[in-house]
Amino acid sequence: MWENKIRCPCSRCSNNKFLCEDKVTEHILNRGFTGAYTIWSLHGEHDVGQSLRSRDRVEPYASNKEHEEYGEPIYDEEIENPYSRMVKDAMGPEVAFNYGCENESRLQRLYMSCKTAEYMTWHVQNQSDDGVLKHPIDGEEILSRLNSLPDLPFGTKCGDQKISGYGVSHNWVKNSILWDLPYWHMLFIRHNLDVMHIEHNVFENIFNTMMDVKGMTKDNLKARQDLKVSCKRPELELMKNNGKIFKLKAAYTLNKEEIKKICAWVKQMRFPDGFASNISRCINEIDYKFYRMKSHDCHIFLQRLLLIVFHDMVPHSIWDAITGISHFFRDLCTTEILVDHMEALQGKICETICKLEKIFPSGFFDSMEHLPIHLPYEAKFGGPIQYRWMYPFERFLQHLKKKVKNRASVEGSICEAYIIEEISSFSSWYFEPAMRTRLNRMPRNDDGGDVDSQGRLSIFIHFGRAFGPLEKSRFLDEDEFYAAELYVLMNSEEMLPYIKMFDEIIKGDVVHISEDELEKVRDARFVKWFKNYVATRMDEIDPRILEISHGPGRMIMSRPDTPLEPVTTVVVS
Repeated sequence: MWENKIRCPCSRCSNNKFLCEDKVTEHILNRGFTGAYTIWSLHGEHDVGQSLRSRDRVEPYASNKEHEEYGEPIYDEEIENPYSRMVKDAMGPEVAFNYGCENESRLQRLYMSCKTAEYMTWHVQNQSDDGVLKHPIDGEEILSRLNSLPDLPFGTKCGDQKISGYGVSHNWVKNSILWDLPYWHMLFIRHNLDVMHIEHNVFENIFNTMMDVKGMTKDNLKARQDLKVSCKRPELELMKNNGKIFKLKAAYTLNKEEIKKICAWVKQMRFPDGFASNISRCINEIDYKFYRMKSHDCHIFLQRLLLIVFHDMVPHSIWDAITGISHFFRDLCTTEILVDHMEALQGKICETICKLEKIFPSGFFDSMEHLPIHLPYEAKFGGPIQYRWMYPFERFLQHLKKKVKNRASVEGSICEAYIIEEISSFSSWYFEPAMRTRLNRMPRNDDGGDVDSQGRLSIFIHFGRAFGPLEKSRFLDEDEFYAAELYVLMNSEEMLPYIKMFDEIIKGDVVHISEDELEKVRDARFVKWFKNYVATRMDEIDPRILEISHGPGRMIMSRPDTPLEPVTTVVVS
């Protein structure tokens, strides 16, 4: 200081001029601080050097440790830094800060977003039906836990939800082992079985054994040798010829020609977009084997394709057992399950496992073939498996792996990317509903919805999203023409009265006809009957119905790709 003036640390003066305090403030606000002036030695701050600063970073830890041991401070008094005093004077009088909101307002903050506010009314507006499980809270396990808690008054307005005694007493008490937990002895499900991996392993055991994949089949020499000890299966016993031991072909194994047919059939198969991955990539056309099938590939193959693949290639008794295990996992994986249906499924899976035991050797059965028996019980008490299997977690881990940019610091790279994503996702909850974010963006295969602006039939109001150039036109053959005509007639809502009329006529002619037989008759004779019916009542029929009775045009044009890619879309006139 010199005559109540201080050096000006602005970028232009660079501590070379002495000015009054107000003038220095004006210069700093307009020009900013001078560069490389980090230690304010010209304004009272002491330069203690690098070694002293490094020592200061270590000494606080030692002083804190000694303070904890002896319970008394190390220094009797602390020398105040003049620079710190200057900063405190510039800050003005002390202000009482509020670091966060009160606990009572946490529930109120959930109503700041229209999306989270909608979730807060779920307990009042979305009560489940008795016997129907479609949410984790529907399971008896969750219900028993909720009944043991104090009454929770759920409502539809902000502030209705209040928990009595929250934060006063301890919520959990955990001991060293699981059985010391106070809730452990009350749990209906103490260990959750992962359906994803069970389904994967069961499929691989069945498929590799029936395809006779070397090194992966359960029907090996050791399994055949165990048959003499475990059971009498003469058709599966080992044979000796000229001192060599070999095994006979079992009824459940396929020959090379059948394996080639399966590989060729799967190779040309296409699924709707997003339904499954490209399973054809797993086929090796050289040795006709399946490689590197993911868990979701096994999930689709077991539930949808397995019973079709082996329908005409194995005896009916074997195919019936394979169909039973396929239907079991399909019923288990539904989004809404019935308690009564799960109890019936419990008995069916036991029968299915017994059928498999009569077919495959004893070496086929390991722990994975036993675990499906417990899955209906867990679904009954835990609710639908979509909330308990590993698919969401595996996909989230894959999502995190894609964020790795620096392979030298994998964890740090994931953390930084995740924090940015979490902040952006949290902030987007409070945007206006009209603003497009990753939470309210259009679905991948959204076609714009059902729009009927021209009074067309219900089957023709879907625009679709075909893309790609139009290919060369061609004419439909008789089978394609009839299939297109039948599809339009059977899938139009306006045709329901005519379909019911046709069914009543057939049921009157054939007494006690089954639904399967009625469906076959409908596919074979409905089109001809409908044309004759319309021809005799042309003045009474809706003009739109009259138009589709003439059938589609013979000449069509197709596109290479649609959301059901790459299935060709047929455009009928």
